[in-house]
Amino acid sequence: QMLYEKGFNIYGIDSSTKMVDRFKKDLPEVPIKCSNVLNSTFFNTNFDAIIAYGLIIHLPQIQQAKLIEKVSQHLNSNGSFLFNSGDEDGERMTPPGYNGGERFMNYSMSSANYKKVLSCNGMILTNHYIEKNFGGTIYIATKTN
Repeated sequence: QMLYEKGFNIYGIDSSTKMVDRFKKDLPEVPIKCSNVLNSTFFNTNFDAIIAYGLIIHLPQIQQAKLIEKVSQHLNSNGSFLFNSGDEDGERMTPPGYNGGERFMNYSMSSANYKKVLSCNGMILTNHYIEKNFGGTIYIATKTN
């Protein structure tokens, strides 16, 4: 909503019909597709920035690497990629009571491994930091080619 209100051209992709319906209600003029991001065509468009907040952490590491490759294919040169995840290699189930009681797996790579995967896909990790109040890590990468 904030990006739209600031005049950015935005697009949305989500695999949840409930999330897509909510998005359409809040931003009816913005294009959105209900799709698994790994199968998405990304609107057959390249972007100056791609945000995957709350997405990568739900994909096993091999799928995270595939998504990073796909993001690179749809990111303009010097474009930015922002995502959040953990900062250690591994997987864990969310604790009881988290997210309204719905439990799901979280997957992560170490910061060093995200840096390697990004680099293999023409991006450099420009910044990463712990997200206050949530404990996750925010990663920001730039496409170099």
